[in-house]
Parts: sequence; structure tokens; C-alpha cells
Amino acid sequence: MFSLYYENNMVKPFKKHWTDAGYDIRSKIDIEIKPMQRAIIPTGLTMKIPYKHVGIIKERSSFAAKGIVVTGGVIDSEYRGEVRVIMLNLGEETLKIKAGDRIAQILIVPVLLHAEILLGKAEEDTERGTKGFGSTGVR
Repeated sequence: MFSLYYENNMVKPFKKHWTDAGYDIRSKIDIEIKPMQRAIIPTGLTMKIPYKHVGIIKERSSFAAKGIVVTGGVIDSEYRGEVRVIMLNLGEETLKIKAGDRIAQILIVPVLLHAEILLGKAEEDTERGTKGFGSTGVR
């Protein structure tokens, strides 16, 4: 079971719709992030992520549309410290965040913990093979 803990002066994390994949993460502080600046924002959240799962922090689509991205964002299952969000402003305007504003979302995703590591290259045994960027077309 995934457990999310929040400080008593913060808004309880929630999903706007029960079908949403991520829980909203809120800022613990007021902060401004100027264009081309990065900030590490405390959230007041700690969590207990189940074994064989990981928390992935992603930007909200409304921020992404303005050029605000979340970098980093992997929370391992054994981490128990405060979750902080690393935001980078690639937009043209200063981003003003108030304490309590929703700044990101966290997804809890199952992961494989072990991989077979082999010398060489992966076989090109699929229809796609090595075709990468743009190979599936623009429409």
C-alpha cells in the first residue's frame, strides 16, 4: 500500500478525479522562478512507497504548456525524507508560486528491480528496429 504523509499546515494531497493517475503535489513556500532558472521546492510531504514501486514526479500540463518542466523526479521506495520538486523555467515569464499552490504530480509505478546486463547490442528483431525520432511520422 502507498502511504502519503503531509504536514498539518499543508492541504491534504488528493486527486481531482478518482481516475487521475497522479496525486497533486503542493509547494510549501512562496517562490519566484525567473526564466532559465531552476528551483528546488519543498513540499512538506513524505511517503512510503511499496517495494517494487517508484514515485515519478512530473510537471502539471498547465505548467508544461508555459515551458515549466520538472527535472529529476525519481523517488525510490526506501526514501523517507521530504519530497522536493526540482523545477526549471524554460518559459519567457517569471513563475510566481504561492505556498499551497499545486506545482507537480506524483505517479506510483511498478518497476522491475533486476535486469540482465549483456555485452553487445540489442537484436534488431522488431519491425521498428533502430528507427528513432520522427520515424512514425508527424500525423
